[in-house]
Amino acid sequence: MKKFKYQDALGRNIEQASAAIFRTGQIKKVVPDNCAIGTTMRETRTRRGMSLRCLATRMKISAPYLSDLELGRRSWTESRVLQFMKALH
Repeated sequence: MKKFKYQDALGRNIEQASAAIFRTGQIKKVVPDNCAIGTTMRETRTRRGMSLRCLATRMKISAPYLSDLELGRRSWTESRVLQFMKALH
């Protein structure tokens, strides 16, 4: 299994953390630098076989905006991370 660059305060990767968030309804305020989280988000999206446009539509944002998030040009907010995780499920 590939090692993830992003880990939350408890050492969980993004998929484990997202599952915990859905169980508890909470999100941790630990957000690494934008480029690292964007890279991890892109890897997660492509591993699940989802296109950028499809995910952007599910998140209710534009595809260029999502691309900027994945490339670290824009900042990930807690609400965007939560939108991302909900859109993948």
